[in-house]
Amino acid sequence: MVREKPLASLDNPEAKELVVRMKAETADREPRFSDKPICNYFKVFTQVIASAKDDKAKQVFPREWDLAYIALPMVCQREQHRPTLEPEEVECILSKCKRSIHRMVAALLAGTGIRISELLALEIGKHISADCSIISIRQQRGKWGGIESTPKTDAGFRDIDLCPHLAKMLRSYIGDRESSFLFETETGKMLSPADLWRDGFATIVRKMGREGVRFHAFRRFREAVLLSSECRELLIDYWMGHSNTEMGSRYGKQLVKNRKFLAGWAEKLGLGFEIPMADIAEPGLIALRALQNQESIVAA
Repeated sequence: MVREKPLASLDNPEAKELVVRMKAETADREPRFSDKPICNYFKVFTQVIASAKDDKAKQVFPREWDLAYIALPMVCQREQHRPTLEPEEVECILSKCKRSIHRMVAALLAGTGIRISELLALEIGKHISADCSIISIRQQRGKWGGIESTPKTDAGFRDIDLCPHLAKMLRSYIGDRESSFLFETETGKMLSPADLWRDGFATIVRKMGREGVRFHAFRRFREAVLLSSECRELLIDYWMGHSNTEMGSRYGKQLVKNRKFLAGWAEKLGLGFEIPMADIAEPGLIALRALQNQESIVAA
C-alpha cells in the first residue's frame, strides 16, 4: 500500500489505511499484529516521512498526525501481553516436535534466550564454534528477509555459551555440515519465522491451550531461568544482549572475555528444562545418546 507511493502523498488518510489493514490481517486464524507492533510500524511510517529534509535541515513534508482519525491503538505498558513458558511446557514442546529441526530450534531458543531473528541468521562455519559450545551473534534476519549485518542493538554483538548438554545436541544436529545456514529451506535459503512457527509449533502450542505465544516466549523463559539463579547480572545482560549502562557492568566488563568463567557458568546454570531423549529416535540424536552412554561408562 505504501511502498509504491511518493512520500509527498502520504498523510493522515494513508496512515489510517495502513492501520486498518494491519488490524484486519490474520495468520493461523489469529490477528497477525497486536497493538504494539501496529504502533511501532506507524512510528516507522512517520519517521521515514520526517527524514526527508532540505538543505536547511528542515522537514520537506511536515505533518500533523490526527491519531484519533487514524484510529491508532492505545498501548498500556501494564497490560502488555508478555507470555512466557514453564519448564514442563518447554519439555512438552520438545517431545511433541515431529522433526529434528523444530526440536533443535526450540532447544536453542529456550536454552540460550537468542532472538528468533538472530537464530535464523546463524551460519555454520561462521557463527558456531567447532565444538558447538559457543554461538556468536554477528547478524540477524531482516524483517522483510535477507541478512542485516548488525544485530538489533550494539549489545546484540555477543558470544553465547551453551550448556554442555545443549552443545552436544547441536553438534549431533549439524553432523558433517561445514557451511550453510544452521536452519534453512530445501533450497538453502533462510527460513521464515512465520513458516517455521506454522509448520513446527502452532499446532503443539494450540493443543497445550496456550494463546498468543510466539518465539519470544522462549526468550522470556531463559531470562527467568537466569534471573532465578545466582548468575551475575552482568553475565545475564551480556548473554541476553541487553543494553546495560550500570557502572558495575562497566568495571566488570573484562569478565565477558574470560572464557573459563563463561563456560563454567554455562555448565553450572544448565538449561532449566529436560530434553526428552528417550522419545527421540532419529540417527543424529541416537548418536548423541550413544556418546552420552559411552561417557557414563568411562566415568564409571
